[in-house]
Amino acid sequence: MNCYFHPEIIACDQCSSCGKKICHLCREEAESKVYCKECYEKKYPVQKTVENPVPENNIAEPPKKIKYNDLAIVSFSLAIGSIFLHLLAAIPAIVTGIIARKQLKNSETPQKGDEFALAGIIIGSIFMALWSSVICVYASIYGSFFLTLCSAGLSGMFD
Repeated sequence: MNCYFHPEIIACDQCSSCGKKICHLCREEAESKVYCKECYEKKYPVQKTVENPVPENNIAEPPKKIKYNDLAIVSFSLAIGSIFLHLLAAIPAIVTGIIARKQLKNSETPQKGDEFALAGIIIGSIFMALWSSVICVYASIYGSFFLTLCSAGLSGMFD
């Protein structure tokens, strides 16, 4: 015998309320009795519950995006630029990085970018030390060269 609701499926039970033959898809069980879906819904009506009702006047706002601190980005950019601009970019990278970290620490609204500010300070310091040592080496080489020329000129070598 086939299911009353699904004629293509063989019935495996009978509704204890209406007596219709039902398949496993239509079978509902309650209090040790078997029901078809229609009788089950009549005997045990489904109560609809609303989860997290939101009043119309209290509409939830989408989460705000946290922005990056502008000086932190500037610090990092200057630090990278100090590869080509030497001390002209390394020193401002360090200064803007320190200011950005203070702004991030004291800001009332949440901001991102502390890692960029720190990277700007570190990279700027490394390039400042590098370019300062290069300048010192050049100054000592050319300084000694000009000192030799001056002393040679004073000794009358070029007369």
